[in-house]
Amino acid sequence: MERQLLKIIESENGKNPFKDEQLANMLGISRTKVNELRNKLEIPSYTERRNNSLTAEIENIIENDPEISIRQIVVKLNKNGFEISAYGLNRYREKIEEIKKKAVESGGSYSDCDKAFESIIGYSKSLKPAIKKGKAAALYPPNGLHALLVGETGSGKSSIVEALYKFTKCFKRDENMPFILFNCADYSENPQLLVSELFGHARGSFTGAESDKPGLVEMANGGILFLDEIHRLPPKGQEILFSIIDRGVFSRLGEKRRDRKASLMIIGATTENVESTLLMTFRRRIPFLIQIPPLSQRPVLERFEIIQLFFSMESNRVNMNFYIPRQITKALLFYNCPGNIGQLKSDIQVTCAQAYIDSMDNEYCGCISIETGHLPSNVQDQLHEIDDKVSRQMQIVVSDLFISSGESSCVNIEDCIFKENIYRIFESDKTDDFKDVTTSRDSIGYDHRHEKFKRILEKVDAYLLDIENRYSSISDENLKAIVGERVSGVVEKALGEIAQGISSKTLRAVVSLHISIAMERISKRIDISNPFAEDIKHDFNAYYEMSRRMIQHFINSEGLEFPEAECAYIALILNYFARKSHSESDSNVGVLVAGYGDVSKSLVSTAREFLGVDYGSYIQLELNEDSSLAISKMKSAIELADNGKGVVILVDMEPLLSYCEIIASEYENKIKTIPRVDTPMVIEAIHKALIPYSTVDEIYHSILKIEKSLPYKLLNRDDIKSISSVKLE
Repeated sequence: MERQLLKIIESENGKNPFKDEQLANMLGISRTKVNELRNKLEIPSYTERRNNSLTAEIENIIENDPEISIRQIVVKLNKNGFEISAYGLNRYREKIEEIKKKAVESGGSYSDCDKAFESIIGYSKSLKPAIKKGKAAALYPPNGLHALLVGETGSGKSSIVEALYKFTKCFKRDENMPFILFNCADYSENPQLLVSELFGHARGSFTGAESDKPGLVEMANGGILFLDEIHRLPPKGQEILFSIIDRGVFSRLGEKRRDRKASLMIIGATTENVESTLLMTFRRRIPFLIQIPPLSQRPVLERFEIIQLFFSMESNRVNMNFYIPRQITKALLFYNCPGNIGQLKSDIQVTCAQAYIDSMDNEYCGCISIETGHLPSNVQDQLHEIDDKVSRQMQIVVSDLFISSGESSCVNIEDCIFKENIYRIFESDKTDDFKDVTTSRDSIGYDHRHEKFKRILEKVDAYLLDIENRYSSISDENLKAIVGERVSGVVEKALGEIAQGISSKTLRAVVSLHISIAMERISKRIDISNPFAEDIKHDFNAYYEMSRRMIQHFINSEGLEFPEAECAYIALILNYFARKSHSESDSNVGVLVAGYGDVSKSLVSTAREFLGVDYGSYIQLELNEDSSLAISKMKSAIELADNGKGVVILVDMEPLLSYCEIIASEYENKIKTIPRVDTPMVIEAIHKALIPYSTVDEIYHSILKIEKSLPYKLLNRDDIKSISSVKLE
């Protein structure tokens, strides 16, 4: 056994040595026994065995890019053959910092200082252009360039300025760098006091000036002077700043000589139109004008994160958990909030406070449940408009939220808004569907693997038909509201360059939504893998390469590192729409409802009326009808319903299911039977059948996803045939 262990260790990959559990499986012994053998033979643990090669690789990566983040190091290590997660790299954090410290001789690490913005939701998305401008202004030698932030009340200007200060302080490695805040509204009506506050005053310069006093400009020397509500400065107040902006000199109030100097960056913030409230001579002295978007112009996904954050803050404040039903979350997502983030925070605080009072009257359970009556009146007044005018247009499905006290807000957007997505198809029921899928394409088990791959592709087609149907009519405005203008814009540009033959508004919507989920996963360090990536690359190589080029667009514009497996997912989407685009048939899948008595006629009539179309067929059978005659009638009905693309049949009783299965064997899989029928299912079937280029399999799998069809148990083909033979004898 010892000799076998030594032989295995000698042959292992130095980048990914075998763990004790793997060695135990290979040797057919317990993990404890492996540990004993290793200690006896003085074989180090797997982490110690790869330590030298891993550390050397980390040093090489940091040498090429001293400002690289931990997450990017993980990405590069995995690309270079190491199998390691961000969690696994944590034990090397001190070593990494030590290597970085040696690599960076002077100045702070740009990427490390960038962490100052991580607490700002949207810093890498909708606020990225504004923050990029702010960083450019702050870091420009020698002491930065003056800047003006413009945005509505409550849009987050102050938070951005504070983060910008922390970023600059970190980069310059100056812990004593000053940050002075001055609200111009406080002295807007008294120019003399304004001058005194900003520049200081000399003793005796006015009544009450009993001693010399330095002003805020002196206090901010070497740092940042933040002038909030700068539009409240009167023209005289703006003019007195000219000397410090132009030449870096000033004098205190009452001094005769201007011999004082100060080097600082001035950042102003205003909610008003700068052209009408600030002098032109003042505006031209401020090089950077930075626009902060209002809450209404930021993606819905960011607003969801903000809501979640505020509930988390309130949960920690009262030390209790919060349960927020989906209708509350939806209301907060879509109500008109003119006060922006500031008002949203206040409205959530009021909501939590009213729910907290109600919880005191009930038996304590450690959890506060938010109800509609707890919302402020300004939110309640808009509830009737939200479903009709906004949420339906956005096609967003929101889940309930549960916020735990003492924990940071970490609920994934994917779990609460995009619960149905292409990743989940590959991840669901993983232990059963994907067991042994790592088998090579050239191995003995390839046939078994290929069958699983075909089943997965059917599910993917059904999902994409569903998502295509949902977002086919979404407007550009609403798409940008969900995913953000940057994501939508990059996708549009990429598709225009690499997929002109299949590009469409619907494809752009579907890819944009998928990319948003991908970016969310990357930011939350959620694994993106695909057990069938090799098959997808082989079978859909052209679209795989298109995907690679599309991802490069996002790497260039957003600086994100996408895993290789992401190419496989986007390739499936492109392949689906390519098949739709290249299909030569204009016909539709047939829909046939079979039932006893008038039921089938009633269901189809209702569906036609609801959809406003004259499509969909039905057949009425009698309960005591001879089976041979019934099968003959159904064959005729199927032939009439078939437009050349097959028929989806919905039946309401077991004998009819048996008949359909017998008939299907003659139609080469052009017939799919749903063993249950109700009005919503018929509406859904007809609606999807009318979508150009939809297929029988896509509609079949899509209908099976409807919630009301879940309780029944589908019989396998052998069971059905055995039942059929009994009933027809």
